[in-house]
Amino acid sequence: MAISASIQALIAGEQVAGSKLNSKLRDELLAEGMLLVISHGSRKSYRARDTEALKRFLIDKDESFRILEIDASDSRASMAIETGNSKLAMVRSCPGFPVNSYEPIECSLDGKPFMVNPQEGSFLFVAEWEMFTIPEDVVVLGIENILIPDDIETRLNSGSRKRYDEQYSRYKGITSDVCELQQLIDLICQKRKAYDQEGYILKG
Repeated sequence: MAISASIQALIAGEQVAGSKLNSKLRDELLAEGMLLVISHGSRKSYRARDTEALKRFLIDKDESFRILEIDASDSRASMAIETGNSKLAMVRSCPGFPVNSYEPIECSLDGKPFMVNPQEGSFLFVAEWEMFTIPEDVVVLGIENILIPDDIETRLNSGSRKRYDEQYSRYKGITSDVCELQQLIDLICQKRKAYDQEGYILKG
């Protein structure tokens, strides 16, 4: 089976113009959360959120895509890693998470104002997540991949009772239908302490 250049580019971690993707396959990949949407005015391009996950999805969908495993060693992304081209390698690893909002929110990225206001039907992707902060009065309704630290209970043990009390009246009734998030909410209520995200960012 001949794999289209656009699919090969996605597997290599590259951006692909929407016009070059099969519309049916594109819509299916979007529905499965496999693609990131990047807006350029009225035009859109796409990039794989996780190249390995995309490859596994395509192979599960059609065994003919298994040729991707054979060709992977010759992909631009693999060659970038072997030759030390860090720019291409960074695109392939694509660390970070998507961010969306119901209304414009002035956040902070690397200490500078950063407006979160994605066009309808799209979202922002924050790569430098360690430098990204949101206002204290913003409620996070969902977290991509449920990014809950493994040591959160230990962190809460050394958290702030004062910060918990300050926010209790505002968030005391908050619940979630996501099991992991509800467990986190229950843990915070049990410990009666809050832990600022800066604790994970500051080093030393």
